[in-house]
Amino acid sequence: GKGRTLAGFVVENIARGRKKHVWISVSSDLYEDAKRDLRDLGMGSYAENNCYNLGKLPYGSLVGGSSKSSKKRGRRGRAVKAIKAKNASGNFDE
Repeated sequence: GKGRTLAGFVVENIARGRKKHVWISVSSDLYEDAKRDLRDLGMGSYAENNCYNLGKLPYGSLVGGSSKSSKKRGRRGRAVKAIKAKNASGNFDE
């Protein structure tokens, strides 16, 4: 599924030497699913030592209002720029 694909992106980025990765999900259930998907791809130790559930972050501030909103694109764009500035790869799991 989609989560397994996102986990594959993490594995690929680690193989390419990128040490930081941000995976933003809409629910805490997806956090456990992400860890499971990483374990299933042979990254169990990575999942246990590097995955953190930050609780209820203001995800809505990244998504914004309506789908046509420039505000939405601006917030998501800033989030992506922040991820890139930290030399990290990132996934949005919506």
